[in-house]
Amino acid sequence: MAMTRRFVHFGGGPDPRHDSFIIGESPAGNDLYITFDTPPTRYDSRVITQVHRALNALQARGEVFAELRWFGTALGTFTSKTREGELHMGQLADISGRPEGRRGFVSTGDDRVQATYAWVRVPGPAANSTNFSYDLVHEPSAVPIGYYRYHGPQVSPTGVTTFATFEYQFSSETLLLDAMLALCINRFLDWMNRRI
Repeated sequence: MAMTRRFVHFGGGPDPRHDSFIIGESPAGNDLYITFDTPPTRYDSRVITQVHRALNALQARGEVFAELRWFGTALGTFTSKTREGELHMGQLADISGRPEGRRGFVSTGDDRVQATYAWVRVPGPAANSTNFSYDLVHEPSAVPIGYYRYHGPQVSPTGVTTFATFEYQFSSETLLLDAMLALCINRFLDWMNRRI
């Protein structure tokens, strides 16, 4: 039986850490609404991005399911309901032994077994520091399992403006949430024109 294709859409500002959102379908086919918000800080090198998950766009903020704790613009640590404890962000953007444009992370897939996945930057005519496209790849098999495509501002029939779409065909909620955190870090690093 073929897996159902699901879509999530990305909107908000150019900085993926602040005032941005993801709206679409969870692996179970339910509404998914995730926001990334980094409140302004005063002269503090510690910057915290709170990642909220709500049942839908009408719910105020929903629960905080992750925090990305940056050191200014450098990678810091993170917490997530998909992991235990406070971990280094490099675990969501691992470049060890990987070519330029590829950053890996470990998550739990459809088979409930941990495996390595990677966001692979896709070259294209529209690619610049604010609008790359990426493939999500299951590294052991080298098979793409999702496609994040930048398409520029588009207004949906409901009036929501989005700039990118992620199409995927897997059923692991944990993998989707880990992948969205890893993508935020990848997009930020590429926006800053940094490998790590």
